[in-house]
Amino acid sequence: EEAEKAKMALSSSQSTDINLPFITADSSGPKHLNVTLSRSKLEQICDDLYERTKKPFKSCLEDSGLSVGEVG
Repeated sequence: EEAEKAKMALSSSQSTDINLPFITADSSGPKHLNVTLSRSKLEQICDDLYERTKKPFKSCLEDSGLSVGEVG
């Protein structure tokens, strides 16, 4: 849920705060995640995934006989 909120926020701004309370706990008590994520960092994190999807996407287009412009 928080990941989707961050993705949507980064579509219209350069950075967003991600706050995940109580993600774990240890002997000292609960642990929270509070980080700022920039659009450029998200793009960097996702870059490998984008690259790995290009070949299967091109294969699907070839198999279907569609061009990139025809995919909506």
